[in-house]
Amino acid sequence: MTQYDWPVVTGSESFYIKIAKLSDPGSNNCHVTLMVTNGGDYGSPYGNIDFIEISARGLPSSLTEDNVSRYLSIRRLGSTGLANNSQMRYGLVKGDGFIEVWAFQSAFINDAKVAVLAQTTLSTELYIPDGFVKQTAAPSGYVESPVVRIYDQVNKPTKADLGLSNAMLTGAFGLGGSGISTNGKMSDVEILKALRDKGGHFWRGDKPTGSTATIYSHGSGIFSRCGDTWSAINIDYSTAKIKIYAGNDARLNNGTFSVNELYGSANKPSKSDVGLGNVTNDAQVKKTGDTMTGDLTIKKGTPSVFLRADSGVTALRFYTGDNTERGIIYAGPNTDSLGEVRIRAKTAGGTSGGDLVVRHDGRVEVRDLTVAYKIKSRTIEIANTDTDSSATTLSIYGVQHTPLVLTRSGSSENVSIGFKLDNMNPKYLGIDTNGDLAFGESPDQKQNSKLITQAKLDKGLTIGGQLAFKGTTAFSAVATFSAGIAGAIEPENIDGQTVNLNNLTIIKSDAGAVKYYICPSSAGGANITNKPDGVTGNFLLRVESTRKVRDSDYANMQTLINSDTKRIYVRFVVNGNWTAWSQVVVSGWNQDVTVRSLTSTTPSKLGGGRIDVLGSTSDYGSMNCTVRGVDSTGTNSAWSVGTSESTGKMLFLKNHRSSAQVLLNGDDGAVQLLSGTVNGATAQALTINKDEVNSTADLVIRKQTGTGNRFALLNSGNSELPVSIRVWGSSTRQNVFEVGTSAAYLFYAQKTTDGQNLTVNGSVNCTTLNQSSDRRLKENIEIIDNATDAIRKINGYTYTLKENGAHCAGVIAQEVEEAIPEAVGSFIHYGEELQGPTVDGNELREETRYLNVDYAAVTGLLVQVARETDDRVTALEEENTTLRQNLATAGTRISTLENQVSELVALVRQLTGSEH
Repeated sequence: MTQYDWPVVTGSESFYIKIAKLSDPGSNNCHVTLMVTNGGDYGSPYGNIDFIEISARGLPSSLTEDNVSRYLSIRRLGSTGLANNSQMRYGLVKGDGFIEVWAFQSAFINDAKVAVLAQTTLSTELYIPDGFVKQTAAPSGYVESPVVRIYDQVNKPTKADLGLSNAMLTGAFGLGGSGISTNGKMSDVEILKALRDKGGHFWRGDKPTGSTATIYSHGSGIFSRCGDTWSAINIDYSTAKIKIYAGNDARLNNGTFSVNELYGSANKPSKSDVGLGNVTNDAQVKKTGDTMTGDLTIKKGTPSVFLRADSGVTALRFYTGDNTERGIIYAGPNTDSLGEVRIRAKTAGGTSGGDLVVRHDGRVEVRDLTVAYKIKSRTIEIANTDTDSSATTLSIYGVQHTPLVLTRSGSSENVSIGFKLDNMNPKYLGIDTNGDLAFGESPDQKQNSKLITQAKLDKGLTIGGQLAFKGTTAFSAVATFSAGIAGAIEPENIDGQTVNLNNLTIIKSDAGAVKYYICPSSAGGANITNKPDGVTGNFLLRVESTRKVRDSDYANMQTLINSDTKRIYVRFVVNGNWTAWSQVVVSGWNQDVTVRSLTSTTPSKLGGGRIDVLGSTSDYGSMNCTVRGVDSTGTNSAWSVGTSESTGKMLFLKNHRSSAQVLLNGDDGAVQLLSGTVNGATAQALTINKDEVNSTADLVIRKQTGTGNRFALLNSGNSELPVSIRVWGSSTRQNVFEVGTSAAYLFYAQKTTDGQNLTVNGSVNCTTLNQSSDRRLKENIEIIDNATDAIRKINGYTYTLKENGAHCAGVIAQEVEEAIPEAVGSFIHYGEELQGPTVDGNELREETRYLNVDYAAVTGLLVQVARETDDRVTALEEENTTLRQNLATAGTRISTLENQVSELVALVRQLTGSEH
């Protein structure tokens, strides 16, 4: 058996797929048996196996839900927990003598397999795995066949699957057997919830120690449930007393329910049970002043309570247990003109704000009325006696979008609200029979003036008859808008029409001074003539009248804005004579402009990177092309720039007043500066060739005014390498004065982001190097603390410089930074020149930041070390002097002690007579 991949995969979409066609075989065989596996939503943990039997023999005249399974039978093997709507489904479409088999594949069905278990050779066509048709809509005439489930020992049918939803099995709920015991529950709520969870059944329950349940322990009963309501009957097995519990799920979930004990001949109620605890017999009530502690229920067809008063007030009073009045319903004596019943309530403190009065004529009087739902009345008349004119008589508020609705019953016109002031006729605001809002003095709103709304304007409203407004709204005469007009102007659409733009004019007989026309598509301008060159469609045309004396005496200007060419075109017509279209020149549009002559009264700026001047041999016979500066008359030349076609393709810049010139040779690239011959001076020349610079005069830089030595830049001609002097700058080195050779720079005097500095590419030799140190230049002056400790962090070294191999002595900046950070700074070392272009055109070198040492600052540290050393030496000297003095004193004392000891020894010898 071969399994094929199911040919369709679904994501979030669903498809109907035609998988086979079977024709009616007559008396022959015609059937197909398929097996489809894994045909379910891939979100399910497992799938089904569908066995599909298809036959076209004996096709009916029509397919229905009742007979479709005879020709298409599906038996499904697998878990009953998988919903059919997430599995593959199958149906038929009947044709003339044939049936088409369609599968409905819902969303997210992937990797399904299909196998052909059996197929007759006649009258059958399979379209899987190849030849299938899929579509999103169900095919016409599609009838789905139901799926029949195959059950096994794991996937067992439910009663509903077997059509036994309402069947009661033997032993279930006690039928034919014994009921269920619900034991161990500690309250009525626990018992009733347990019974509800079981459903309808016979039951009994116990009452454990500490239980608050009110059931008859071990009394059997019946529990029934319908929808969300339930009831339980509990019968005491020893007394036959009966209790009934009832409620619904919501109340039981909140811990509430109803309970009733039935009375009978063996369980009669007491008087207190029926609210007659104070009744002595069946027909007599006890004496005045007695208190009834139970409820009084009067039950009859038309029950009544009568309070009869011979005179005075009849009242029904409400009191608390401590005899505090809560409220009263009372009626005073009636008169011929008035009868009323009053209701009054009090607070716990005895406060009452007024009575609710119900009168004999149906009137109700109340001080403050709150209505939670609705008031129905024929007429409401409110007479506000408040003298405060700013007070509100009627206030309606709430979250409703239509808090007030006026409805006129039985009529389709004229419902209004009125406005009335003293000495003035009423004014009415309302709607007429057309639903238009109107305002005026007539109750018939058709006679009043209509109010103009946005909806009326959008729909179209005639206000007079001339000025078109929103398509169909018109004014009877020219309208004046003192506050201006806001909003869009809708041009006349000429798209797709045959129009000659020469005919779009404004003459004397035309209203207005401006007209707009629009052609919003490219193809729509195919039959529109006299457009600017290059314009097909997609344009807005504005026609403006500058004069209209008669229909034959007029002047107009047409302005055409085209979105294809992104240009603005203008032309004029006077009495039918049109000028050619011209482009409006706009900055930034990169347009070519042709003018006969251009005179500017202020300086002109030309972009684009160059100016092209067309040559003419009529200006200066020796030049091809010249730009001249002339005086205001345009005749006398002040200067000229031009090229020569004969003399080395020379470019001249000449001052015609002094004959001073700049010559640029086009053949050899030489540049020559020629001085003028003013006041008979001899003309001099400075020539820059490709290899040298020649001058007929000395190159001297002299002070402009005054006397003094001049500055001369001299070249003896015997230097080893070329020397350059440059002044330049960049973003980090703003001002740099550089002196260097072709091999390396000699020094920089520069202003950088770190400040001003002089950087020398080598040693600096000088007689004396002084550093400013005046106290007046300093602040925050402090003595260096612990200078001796700091100096111990620094060593003196001899070393060799990597750059040139020089042997030197000194300190290490990193050690100095640890000892006295103020003595350490940094500098940028400029190394090898880097290749490639730069933004500012200056050379780019390798930059490395190194630490440097201010040896004057180190000297300050050394001075403080000497001071601390001096202090210590002075202290030691003073201590030494003190010690010497102490030693001298100690020696004197020792000598005295020795004399005293000798005297003592002599005394002892004398006393003892001993020599020792």
